[in-house]
Amino acid sequence: MSNENSNYNLLVNGIYHDSHPIHAQWTRFLHWILPLETQLELRNSGAIRLYIDGSTLTAIGILAVIFPKLTWRYLNISKMLRVYCYGSHKSQVFHWIPTNSDLMCKKTFIFIHEGAWGSGKPWMYRLLASRFLVKGFNVAFIGYRTYPDGNIDDQIDDVENGMDFLRTNFINENYSTIILGGHSSGAHI
Repeated sequence: MSNENSNYNLLVNGIYHDSHPIHAQWTRFLHWILPLETQLELRNSGAIRLYIDGSTLTAIGILAVIFPKLTWRYLNISKMLRVYCYGSHKSQVFHWIPTNSDLMCKKTFIFIHEGAWGSGKPWMYRLLASRFLVKGFNVAFIGYRTYPDGNIDDQIDDVENGMDFLRTNFINENYSTIILGGHSSGAHI
């Protein structure tokens, strides 16, 4: 039987059950091997962002070999891609994937990427565009400054500025369908 004050215990039929989700196990392990001050230094230096983004690239390389059809789909979507800057920082960009040659589109899916507020890039989600393109949507992936280059307020401002740029240059709101989506921290922003 576990301590009743634990955050990871469930009360079921009057009995406490130890329930350690994988993220809780990982957090406890990380605290065991790295003091909190070291974790903060790694985060603030950008080392964690480099590790996560590098791991993503490695995984994509492995998946490209295992799933060649997805690789071709990703590359075909990439051929249609246009990248636009809406600010001066390198992360203040959005990836625009048009479904046809109309600049002022009627249907748009806008996606805000994730990355725990400290990593992630719009290109990592490019495959999401395929289903929307088939349905006649143009697709935009908005990038934003991640920590430590920007805090949550900067990230909200970035997404708002990216949306304003999209509305001004690509979306006729008088007759448009707009779907806004995001994953994890991107959904929060």
